[in-house]
Amino acid sequence: MPKKIILYIASTLDGFIAKKNFSVDFLSEFENSGEDYGYNKFYDSIGTIVIMKHDLIDEFIISIVPVILGGGISLFKDRNTERKLRLVDVKKFKSGIVQVSYVRC
Repeated sequence: MPKKIILYIASTLDGFIAKKNFSVDFLSEFENSGEDYGYNKFYDSIGTIVIMKHDLIDEFIISIVPVILGGGISLFKDRNTERKLRLVDVKKFKSGIVQVSYVRC
């Protein structure tokens, strides 16, 4: 089976992964909800961790938290790159988080 590059990340509703000061403290209220949001399954599937540009990613698993920051570190730094994706899964959690999974077309 070929290796896939998967991005597994949380983002606010307005598309930020951290505050301007790099803090992710807005995620703390979701940590003790009793749900792991699929993290353990994802973690167990990891073979290698790399840092790379999003244009090499095969699958995007984005957990959208019900928070609007109004500014901060954007999920996608280069907003001028167009990429076609296909939705493969949507999960809704009691905490209000919605997790969407997309693959490259």
